[in-house]
Amino acid sequence: MAKAIRQIKQVDPAPEEWQAASLSAVVKAAAENGESLIKLLEIIKQLDGMGVLNAMEGLLQNRVDVAEIALGQLNQPTMYHVVKNGMNVFKFLGAIDPEQLQTILSGITSGFEKAAQSGARRVCGSSEKACAPRK
Repeated sequence: MAKAIRQIKQVDPAPEEWQAASLSAVVKAAAENGESLIKLLEIIKQLDGMGVLNAMEGLLQNRVDVAEIALGQLNQPTMYHVVKNGMNVFKFLGAIDPEQLQTILSGITSGFEKAAQSGARRVCGSSEKACAPRK
């Protein structure tokens, strides 16, 4: 009759074995995704050339100060209005029927084209006399 298993021994690989297995997995993944890695390195090179990586590094090194400044700006009364208005704009755009919006925007575009063709002169009423300035 078999004995009941009372203890399970967990075998941890030696650090050298773990490191070799990890290195092997990295090399295998690099070989399978070589083209993508080359593209990624090219993108990183371009970002570095533009100075984006230096800016990101500076932001990360000063993240506490940057967060303090950002939160200070967000706590301004005007920023509350900006955020609230932005949310309302998105709600408004979501409520508009796309076909109606397209009709309105086409009309605006047509109006701009007619205004550009007329040489930017103002036309009042049905006759083409100059408009009197508003008081």
